[in-house]
Amino acid sequence: MKRLLRGGRLVDPINSRDGAFDLLIDGDRIARVGRDLPVDAATQVVDVPSGFVISPGLIDIHVHLREPGQEHKETIATGVAAALAGGFTSVACMANTEPPNDSAAVTQYIIDRARIAQGARVYPIGALSLGLKGERLAEIGEMHRAGIVAVSDDGRAVMDAGLMRRALDHFGLGKALTGEVAAVSVGVVDGASLLDLDYEEDSTAEVDVNVVMTGDGRFVEVQSTAERVPFDRARLDDLLDLAAAGIDDLRRYQDDAIAAPRG
Repeated sequence: MKRLLRGGRLVDPINSRDGAFDLLIDGDRIARVGRDLPVDAATQVVDVPSGFVISPGLIDIHVHLREPGQEHKETIATGVAAALAGGFTSVACMANTEPPNDSAAVTQYIIDRARIAQGARVYPIGALSLGLKGERLAEIGEMHRAGIVAVSDDGRAVMDAGLMRRALDHFGLGKALTGEVAAVSVGVVDGASLLDLDYEEDSTAEVDVNVVMTGDGRFVEVQSTAERVPFDRARLDDLLDLAAAGIDDLRRYQDDAIAAPRG
């Protein structure tokens, strides 16, 4: 069966396309992309509503599939189904399961369950440290052979610089850290832009933004969510300016702490 998607905004970064294009689908393959494509009697025409976007499958590099061990919250099957429903064809799942994904056995379990679920592609992220405890390096080599694509202790910061260095050395990245980075959260609560939201503020925020920047003011990550109401570009710019000021303060405090004499 052939279908022609017509009228939407097509975004295709690989082929430098961003605009009004027709998309012809033949079976399970994209047959042609162009403007005002011809239609035969065997082709079903789908008029895409104005404002809708047609794009390659999205990729989420930070998801929590919760399995194994926390299936009351989420399973791999429900997680990959939800991802597909939202247009995400690939997801990378964090290691904070029970037990944590700190061994090849858990990695293989996740990959096998994802294969059975037949939803979005799943790329496991292994734990950097055993048990996510930040004390001993996890079996990164074995997990990599089993199928992990990265390592992370998720929301638990690695406080041991030596442990982090050994993890970086494992990937040949011992000299990857060449400058400072810092992160803050900003958001909108009761219409006001706030820096460094606490738990109560974060749980009621209309807008929530996490920002990571380098020491020279460049962005590493900007993760923003309209929790309750959409926000405009002016509000985003205001929040980014607030985050930049907060990160600059963090850097100064850190530099002062490092320079302070040790008692």
